[in-house]
Amino acid sequence: MKTIDHLTIEVENTFASVLEHAANNDVEGFQLSVERDPSTIDEVGDWYGRKKVIEQRTPLMVAATYGSIDVLKLILKLSSIDLNRHCGLDKTTALHCAASGGSVTAVETIKILLSAGADPNCVDVNGHRPSDVIVAPHKCSNLRATLEQLLEVLMVLAL
Repeated sequence: MKTIDHLTIEVENTFASVLEHAANNDVEGFQLSVERDPSTIDEVGDWYGRKKVIEQRTPLMVAATYGSIDVLKLILKLSSIDLNRHCGLDKTTALHCAASGGSVTAVETIKILLSAGADPNCVDVNGHRPSDVIVAPHKCSNLRATLEQLLEVLMVLAL
């Protein structure tokens, strides 16, 4: 009879794990993944989102959705990505993701994206701007009004 004294399992670094790191604000894991394959920082992949459907998203979009501030800042620091890039059938942008993600850190997330050059006038496939798709958690009653004011003021200024 043979026995196994030591078993090593090598787990392949997949793009799905990059998106998981972005969602969980796991800066260390995200950075290690990007160091292994720098192209993943702006890659588009399948993400099972909060709408319970598979969507095409970049790591920036996933970080914006979940309010992963640290990963968001790292992505902006490490690359010169197109902040207004749209993906998937819904043609959403990172700013749409931040506005519709329902994160308690949505205001800070949106401020970071806007200060980096995101356009509050970008529209999705339905003609909606980020200010049209705001979702705020029930426990943060004034968050929706703050987001609307932030996005709408900047939308007017951008015109």
